[in-house]
Amino acid sequence: MKNLTEIFAEIERRIKKLVDDNRSYKKRVRELEKELNLTRHDVKKSVQFNDKQHHIRERVEKILKDLEIVEIKKTGPE
Repeated sequence: MKNLTEIFAEIERRIKKLVDDNRSYKKRVRELEKELNLTRHDVKKSVQFNDKQHHIRERVEKILKDLEIVEIKKTGPE
C-alpha cells in the first residue's frame, strides 16, 4: 500500500508542476500577444507614414516640374 501512496504522491507532484508551468506559459503568451499587437500597431503607423511621405514627395516633384515649365515659358521668347 505504501508503494501505491508514493506513486500517487509523485503523480500529484507532477500534475501540480504541470499546472504551474501552464500558468506561467499562459502569462507569457499574453505578454507576447500584447507585444505583437504593439508591434503590429507600430508597423501600421510606419506604413501610413511612408505612404504619406511618398505622396508628399510626388506632389513636390509635380510642383517642381510645374515651376520649371513656368520658368521656361517666362524666359522663352517674348
